[in-house]
Amino acid sequence: TQFYIRLFKKIDGANRAIVVELQRKNGCSLTFVSMARTILRELKHGYIDEEITSNMYVATHDKNIITATDDRTHKEMEEDMTFALELVADNLVENCFINANLIAMESLCALLDGWSTDSRISLAAANNILRGDDGTHQEIKRSILQYVCHPCHEKYFHNELEERHCLVMHNLALAALANMLQIFSESRNELQVIVKSDEWLGDKGLLAVLIEELHFAETRPHDAYHAMRCLNAIIGVSSDVKSRAIELGIRNAMDISQNVGHCSHALLARESDIGISMV
Repeated sequence: TQFYIRLFKKIDGANRAIVVELQRKNGCSLTFVSMARTILRELKHGYIDEEITSNMYVATHDKNIITATDDRTHKEMEEDMTFALELVADNLVENCFINANLIAMESLCALLDGWSTDSRISLAAANNILRGDDGTHQEIKRSILQYVCHPCHEKYFHNELEERHCLVMHNLALAALANMLQIFSESRNELQVIVKSDEWLGDKGLLAVLIEELHFAETRPHDAYHAMRCLNAIIGVSSDVKSRAIELGIRNAMDISQNVGHCSHALLARESDIGISMV
């Protein structure tokens, strides 16, 4: 994990202070948050706690970039993941402010992304959410699916602010779901158990919702892209899922998304090409 540390001098009359800024460059976002919290805590109290920093190795890389390797135990990583999911649940479900909901969903997308978070943490978080083993995970899963399934037509919104918020949350929820399904795609048997249910394969199930999303690729290509990522992760899980997808009209929907993708959205085009080759 690489991050920047910048120091700024603040002078306000006789008062002087040093402002410390930490910014992640690349690597695991959860590791960065853990390390940044440790660094800031030690700067605030003015001493180094050897027990806290024993699992953190830091080396200077170039002139202003810090490179850190994460040596936390599995238990410590589980604790950090649990804390992150509880924080997401608090702000996504309990908090009534839309900006808090938005930040929570963005954080969840990052947590479930194997490129921005340690893949072991992403896999464990996806497993917990998709299975809904406890109250916190069930609440997060319910929120994701609620925004994925929410109709995006303007007649369902009371005002422009609500419409903008729901459209952004809809896109982020699709991205979060796609991240989870792609992480699980390597464990076909486990994913098959999750998707072979009425929640996924019913007439108004998630499979039907994702296929319907492709019909709006021209006006919402980013949403169609994430929906296509989801479909590519699950339609190859079993012949039953593929057959059900064909019954729901996936071939026609993919033709629409492919045409839009090749005209204006390279990522959508790539995912559509993959999907068409699978069905």
